[in-house]
Amino acid sequence: FGVLPRDDGYAKAREATEKALAIDPDYAPAHARLGWIAMYGDNDLAQAARHMERALQLEPSNLDIIGNAAVLLFALVRLDAAIVAFEYAVARDPVNPTSQGNLAAIYRLAGRWDEAIASSDTTLRLSPGYIGAHYFKGMALLFKGEPEAALESFTNEGDEEWRVKGQALALHALGRQEEHQAKLEELIERWGEQWPSEVAHVYAHLGDKDKAFELLQKSVDEEEEGYFDPSDHFLRPLTDDPRWLPLLESIGQ
Repeated sequence: FGVLPRDDGYAKAREATEKALAIDPDYAPAHARLGWIAMYGDNDLAQAARHMERALQLEPSNLDIIGNAAVLLFALVRLDAAIVAFEYAVARDPVNPTSQGNLAAIYRLAGRWDEAIASSDTTLRLSPGYIGAHYFKGMALLFKGEPEAALESFTNEGDEEWRVKGQALALHALGRQEEHQAKLEELIERWGEQWPSEVAHVYAHLGDKDKAFELLQKSVDEEEEGYFDPSDHFLRPLTDDPRWLPLLESIGQ
């Protein structure tokens, strides 16, 4: 991620993983890694599911594999099953900030705002500099109708792009339009080419469907890493538009 060109990185990862399986065909983490490569490198969720299923058959209590399987369930928009898997991982390892952070993210996508906020707070107690925790907490607060608290959370986010994106959204909700516009322009100028789907979130939330679809199509055409998550609440305003289903079909959803 961010070191080699995308295709080169996944090709080398696949080669190394297959070497591991040549040494030990029942090495469960390698099967899980092939699932991850299928999910993010090939955008092949069916193949990813087959690899993850094999990994879980070999090591059903391996928390890393359970976490990877939960991410796949999340990608398949099976949110209830993903929540169960993440909750299991947290129960087995309650001081793992990654598991807590993942649980916060999935709670947010399920619209369980208070639980998302609580899990984000736990993540930050365990790891005060955890990237994304303030962002996911801010999102939950924003959708819960607390834009002032959301702005404070976004402002504390360590990831610069998420910080600016969150601030743009919260400032709009607070009616501070000049500041909102400045943050939106900064988001577009600095990250619009690399992460068009992130800017699309903002436009979808603002009700500009044409601009949101334009940027999501750019995400698909330019093979943005991971494309975009169709279950994200930001994109809910687009789901009744006739352009939505053809867009999903173009990314194999």
